[in-house]
Amino acid sequence: MLYSYWNEQTFHELKNCLLYRFYNLEGKRYMTIRIVTDSTCDLPREIVEENGIKVVPLYIHINGKNYLDEIDLTRHEYYERLPSIHPPATTAIPGTDVFKKVYDSLAEEGATEILSIHISHKLSGMVNVAEA
Repeated sequence: MLYSYWNEQTFHELKNCLLYRFYNLEGKRYMTIRIVTDSTCDLPREIVEENGIKVVPLYIHINGKNYLDEIDLTRHEYYERLPSIHPPATTAIPGTDVFKKVYDSLAEEGATEILSIHISHKLSGMVNVAEA
């Protein structure tokens, strides 16, 4: 399955698909799959935490200041400020080193596979950085 965006329903469909690969025929776990995504995913925080999903934040640039999406500036705060943001906010992607650290930490935690799902390459360079 290929999803160009995340939401709670697509996450549960994907999770069910992945669980099929988690266990061998004897019911023993043979694979540990971890998920990495970016802050455009819009998954509820509870799902992210419950499933150990790693979310790499984008940078949001507003009036000369950079914020890490959902870390320094929540969606709620952004939308409250939106009417007064001039010029419009822009975004920037993190460097490849950020993804390398995330992938390395998941491997150290025992991940045998990492599924990295990101915003479409037509909308952002995030997926290109994640692949590098």
